[in-house]
Amino acid sequence: MTPALGATSAENGYRAFIALSQRLTGRTRFDAVLGQRIYTALVLADSRFERNVRALNRWLQGHGGVPSDIVTAALKPESPELAAAVSDVVRAWYLGLIGQTPNVRVLAYEKALMFDAVDDVLTIPSYCRDLPFYWALKPPDFAVPTASLD
Repeated sequence: MTPALGATSAENGYRAFIALSQRLTGRTRFDAVLGQRIYTALVLADSRFERNVRALNRWLQGHGGVPSDIVTAALKPESPELAAAVSDVVRAWYLGLIGQTPNVRVLAYEKALMFDAVDDVLTIPSYCRDLPFYWALKPPDFAVPTASLD
């Protein structure tokens, strides 16, 4: 990726992030406002994020555009920091989440890419019903009332 003439470091960083996102997701376009929010949140969450994005773009140029799970598996032994950055980017776009429990931030819900696969048959709720991953938590124990036969 060639930096644009007169572009600021932040603009070049954002462009590099979008290029990486395109390679990891196979998508050519993203919601611009959401992209900026995700990029800003990831930069604030990890002081090495912009450096990792540049390194990942270089790595992908030499290894081709492969699915993110294969990229993560290939990078994990030699560069766990880069593998984590791949996961962070994909998680942000598909789930709309930044950070790890208990400090998870929700940046997207209805615009998260996870809904694209079912958008022709599922009406996306306009709100999140609870905490992230609430559906995976064990339900509370409820005391079942016993009926008296008297």
